[in-house]
Amino acid sequence: MTILNYINENESNKEELRNYINENHIFEVLIKNNVYNLRDIQKEAIEKGLFFKKNFLVCAPSGSGKTIIGELAIANNYFTNSGKGVYLVPYKAIAAEKFKYFKKNYAKYGLNVVLSIGDSEIDEKEIINADIVITTFEKLDSLIRNFKLKNNWLHLITTIVIDEIHILGDEYRGFKL
Repeated sequence: MTILNYINENESNKEELRNYINENHIFEVLIKNNVYNLRDIQKEAIEKGLFFKKNFLVCAPSGSGKTIIGELAIANNYFTNSGKGVYLVPYKAIAAEKFKYFKKNYAKYGLNVVLSIGDSEIDEKEIINADIVITTFEKLDSLIRNFKLKNNWLHLITTIVIDEIHILGDEYRGFKL
């Protein structure tokens, strides 16, 4: 493949991507991260109402594109509805990775991303003012039990992404969400 063919192919793919992603900031982030094509499962999620406050449970093999579906849901909700989101993961390391990703890619568009994991104390105002809180299953349980925070924050959440949900059944992680 020549460089010219590669450029032409990417331009063609961008046009197809634009058919699915109308929100400019999300489109820019995908292109910046070399996502020029959506996988069939991602297209299907969008076609079935991902951007229209529909509930989704996406079950598919590893590497099939489920995580991007979660990203699209939470980012689109922020940009189109000014909704707050929670991105749940089972492990601190994954939470830290997602935090870095969202901060790097979306903070410049005004999205306030907060990481709340483990025993680390985070100021209540930071949680309330966050557009996306990235946290673990256990930490969310702790945040929900905080009565003051619960009353000032939970009702503002409009999107919850639960990544790696299959870990919930793991005997070492617990069974609660």
